[in-house]
Amino acid sequence: MPHILVKEQQIFSLPQKVDEVFFEYIAKGDSEDKILVKVADYRFLLTKIKKKDNYLIKVDATTRIPILAYIKKALKAYVKLSSSDVLFSNIDDNKNQPKPIPKYLKDIEYFLDFDIKKDLYIEVGFGSGRHLLYQALNNKEAIFIGLEIHTPSINQILKQIKLQKIDNILILNYDARIFLELLQSNSVNKIYVHFPVPWDKNHTEE
Repeated sequence: MPHILVKEQQIFSLPQKVDEVFFEYIAKGDSEDKILVKVADYRFLLTKIKKKDNYLIKVDATTRIPILAYIKKALKAYVKLSSSDVLFSNIDDNKNQPKPIPKYLKDIEYFLDFDIKKDLYIEVGFGSGRHLLYQALNNKEAIFIGLEIHTPSINQILKQIKLQKIDNILILNYDARIFLELLQSNSVNKIYVHFPVPWDKNHTEE
């Protein structure tokens, strides 16, 4: 589902209109806010969740989902309204994104309140996935989270997880630097870092 992670910079008041998106009002809560927006003839709620110094903005889970393009338009308008720095976004169309497999490939929302009593291991940039698969098979009482932004690598390990019937690996297509900030302190037993690529290869340095 479309969502953004932002570092908010500007306090704003409602109602306001931004790029044909009407922000009608905001209901503030202790840990999350609800924002009523209107796009064309659709009204729906955005949820704003605070995690440390950042905010996750997504469509409210109880809202009847309108057209996805309207959700994306509302999220983009929110960035303008709040003058936010975008830390992560999945609202730009990308046909190369791996297809979600709910049991194995998770969205960032799954980890917002992630509380696991088992040992937790994380591998950043798992590449072929050989090391991650080996560790998971030999430590079946632990949970492993594999972070990767390379789509072919994600698709490859998802196939292996399914073929080998491994049930203690969770895969996340996300920036590891941001993900680690969202986790609770002292919740991870070990982090494996094997030469991950820290930049988007679609953008070359000038």
